[in-house]
Amino acid sequence: METKKVEGSNTKHKVFLYTISTCGWCKKTKQLLKDKEIALSLIHI
Repeated sequence: METKKVEGSNTKHKVFLYTISTCGWCKKTKQLLKDKEIALSLIHI
């Protein structure tokens, strides 16, 4: 699995997000984290 770093101004916590392309909840979660400018590591399965 490949990890992609997503930059954000909020780096208070380490966030790892495991996603799959057909998951609607994954898409909504990614958008929420982007809107909140939270840095995370994204693992796409």
